[in-house]
Amino acid sequence: MEDKIYDLLAKLHKDMNERFDRNDKRFDKLEQDVGGLKQDVGGLKKDVAQIGAKLDGEISDKLKIMADEQSLMRKDILDIKEQLHIHDTKLDDITIAVNDLHHKYEKHEDQITELKRVR
Repeated sequence: MEDKIYDLLAKLHKDMNERFDRNDKRFDKLEQDVGGLKQDVGGLKKDVAQIGAKLDGEISDKLKIMADEQSLMRKDILDIKEQLHIHDTKLDDITIAVNDLHHKYEKHEDQITELKRVR
């Protein structure tokens, strides 16, 4: 009976050692996989940082260009406003002159009509 117990314990010991060996191999593979994942994540972080830096640079450049263009547009708008003011002033002067001429014309018409009546 002791031999049976010994054989049973030996078999149990052998089975447990085989399972431990299989688990050790599985854990080793998991450790390798986790190590690979860590490398992949590190590479992704580096790539994301590079893309972020590139985007920041491009966005900054484009914002600077937009700001420069906006400044030029404001200057052009101010120049146009100034020209419009000059033209408005000239138009006002012309309107006044035309009104003066119209009044003189009406006055002359009245005088001509009066002279025609007197004759």
